[in-house]
Amino acid sequence: MCIRDRIDRVFLYGKSILVTTPIQKHQGSYSVYFPNANWYKFPSGEIYSSYNRNRSQGVILQVTVSSDRANIFLRGGSIIPYQDAINLKIRNAEELKETPMSLIIALDENSQASGRMIADDGVSKDTIERKKYRHYSYVFSNKTLKVMMLEGYNYTTPPDGSYPFESFTRLQIIGATNFKNITSACI
Repeated sequence: MCIRDRIDRVFLYGKSILVTTPIQKHQGSYSVYFPNANWYKFPSGEIYSSYNRNRSQGVILQVTVSSDRANIFLRGGSIIPYQDAINLKIRNAEELKETPMSLIIALDENSQASGRMIADDGVSKDTIERKKYRHYSYVFSNKTLKVMMLEGYNYTTPPDGSYPFESFTRLQIIGATNFKNITSACI
């Protein structure tokens, strides 16, 4: 089987998320190309493919797929904000606004990662054009997470005074093998 034959079942979402789609009506496996990087299975954080400095190309690995759920892999070196809408059974955008955010730090071969997020009020239309958003940068290096607001525009604060999109209730670091004696973390 040629890898091109299955290209329609695998896609990269940006540079950080690789998705394999389910196979219809049965469970099986197919070959998937992983670029040369650390790739972690989401949500378990299990390493699936490791960076190899002696390799210029990625690797082709067999991925088991089911008929009801896609496989998701996170590239090392990425910081990804997300909301667990599937397991929490979120049914609409109003419920999603109340869902807490999590931050996943998927470490690369140097124990570093970075990412960005744009947050708006979750209600208004044309927030980018009207400049009603905040643009954040996340950098994890030397066992430290730095959060910087790159662009910030004022927008009306909700009556409860908070934006769930901008606060995190869970921080997950995957690929941390050499972090000894960590006793606390602050965001």
